[in-house]
Amino acid sequence: MSSSQEVGQIFGEGTGPATALLRSPTVFIAAIGLWGVNIWIFQSWGIDYKHVLLLDIVGSAGEEMSDEGDEVDEEEVEDGNSSLVASIGSGLKKESGKKTSDGSTGVVRTAAGIAAGVDQSASSDSLSSMLSNKSTGVTFDNDRSITSTKLMSFSIFLFVLLQITEFVWLNLLQSDTIGAIFAFYGFAGMAIALPFKSTRWIRLSTGIVLQRMWDLIVPRCYCLRGSNLSNIIKPVPFLDVFFADAMCSMSKVFFDLAMLWHLASHYPEAVPSSVHSIIIPSFFASIPYLIRARQCIVMHTVGKFANDPKRSQHILNAIKYSTSLFPICLSAYQKTLSSPEDADMLEKVLIVLLIVNSFYSFAWDVIMDWGMLENPTSVIEEHCMSKSDLIGRPQVGCEKGCLRSKLRFGPAISAVIIVIDGILRFTWILRFYENELFVGKDEFILCTALVEVVRRAIWNVLRVEWELIKQKKKAGNARINQFNDEIDSLTKANGMSNGGGIALVPVRRSTSRGSLSSSRGGSLSGSRSSL
Repeated sequence: MSSSQEVGQIFGEGTGPATALLRSPTVFIAAIGLWGVNIWIFQSWGIDYKHVLLLDIVGSAGEEMSDEGDEVDEEEVEDGNSSLVASIGSGLKKESGKKTSDGSTGVVRTAAGIAAGVDQSASSDSLSSMLSNKSTGVTFDNDRSITSTKLMSFSIFLFVLLQITEFVWLNLLQSDTIGAIFAFYGFAGMAIALPFKSTRWIRLSTGIVLQRMWDLIVPRCYCLRGSNLSNIIKPVPFLDVFFADAMCSMSKVFFDLAMLWHLASHYPEAVPSSVHSIIIPSFFASIPYLIRARQCIVMHTVGKFANDPKRSQHILNAIKYSTSLFPICLSAYQKTLSSPEDADMLEKVLIVLLIVNSFYSFAWDVIMDWGMLENPTSVIEEHCMSKSDLIGRPQVGCEKGCLRSKLRFGPAISAVIIVIDGILRFTWILRFYENELFVGKDEFILCTALVEVVRRAIWNVLRVEWELIKQKKKAGNARINQFNDEIDSLTKANGMSNGGGIALVPVRRSTSRGSLSSSRGGSLSGSRSSL
């Protein structure tokens, strides 16, 4: 967020490879390739990223089917859910005729089990196999599957196409930049639209991205069903949050696309240097942050209905995104000022805003988005307290205290990612060395925009890992509650009398770690440790 929240030379006709027009496809191409790198990392470390991203949506589809008697209404799906939910619900519906391991035919159990993690069908393999069904619209055969190799190869192809188009249009044909950018988009669109079997996955990917964007504009978390107020607002799925965060890192691309509209509307004249010329681009650049802030408000409302004591965290998150809006608008407004004194004054204000946003965002990355600093006070106590005071106390260690107890990528890689993210959050400091390091303002903005998508790719690694840990913990708590429900039902059936020959001990429901103590005299026993 922080590194790309300013604009370059946005006014005038613009020439050269790093203008506001040609740098946007460069950043977009880099984002495609970096997502391919993310997929490769997830697969190398055994993280089922599709399971992590889609679990909330599949669970939501199962809950809706449970509420509606295993039926999925097409019109209702169009009301608040994406076609992805509809297709998943349709896939679940087709499974309703199949017998489960216990002989039942209820598809709701399958969907609810996937959502809660309380059934064997909730495993990663089960969910992946469900999503591999053609009715789900997510994963298909090899020709249509989206892999890391395909994404990285496609990004290389687009980059080469951009360079060739730029060279031919600007150097050989001696034409302007606006023609080059439209030529590139035209050639890329034709290459994607050609009905080749090898490019079906690209058309599929384009449709998925457009669907994700549509779900953010017309969000699925508002589902007006039932009279209960708690059913009016639904929780925001992790997939929508993840995609909106990615859009935040590409807010500069949205600004440049809006400027393309301005250049096209004033062509062949230059874009006038006025406040009116930056209103629409600034608004477009702010859209991702407004979407995320809105998602935070929705989650706060959901937490209010659920009496969640941590719901205030969503308001703090919304404030974080609001700190990203001001640098974008102020930097654009600064380019409209003709007085150097006024521009210098705004420069100081802009720096203060960037500092606040960078520290705020980095702290949120580490603590909230990645779940780090799990118990830092324990590390301080272990180093400051005497050995006699530490007798009988569990040793946490620096690794678990400063980071967290579960690190799939290990403490070294996790620490390196945190340091790199912190450095890249402050790459706007390069503005002080702009003349020494860059040819012009646009080159500087191109560099910071590319750095931001790289930072986002690094951020994705720990974010998906932390979400996977939280999902497993939630699934473990759900299994505890299911086990307690079974005990409660058995207690009511047999515990009221001794005629059944079974002595059952009622167990207090809990979502925290604990154990079920028992003896051989006819009591049930089990483990209640969360994942």
